[in-house]
Amino acid sequence: MVVGTRFPVRSVVTSVYRLGLTPEEIVEAWPYLTLAHIHDVLSFYHDHRRMIDRAIRENREAAVRRRVGDVDVGRKPRRRLARDRR
Repeated sequence: MVVGTRFPVRSVVTSVYRLGLTPEEIVEAWPYLTLAHIHDVLSFYHDHRRMIDRAIRENREAAVRRRVGDVDVGRKPRRRLARDRR
């Protein structure tokens, strides 16, 4: 998480390196982040690249598993209850 926020480091890294957003565009999209936050995250990423890349990969795989689990052939997608969203 970015210090003082609940914003994941992997989201900043993905926004910059995969989506091509600039640090300024990220701050504009999420005003509670500062340019200092973004540059700190990018520095942290370069120091811990393997760990962050693994977290990004695991998060993506978990999202795919959730989507596949919601849609089963021949069944309606199950509705999530409010308590499931935590």
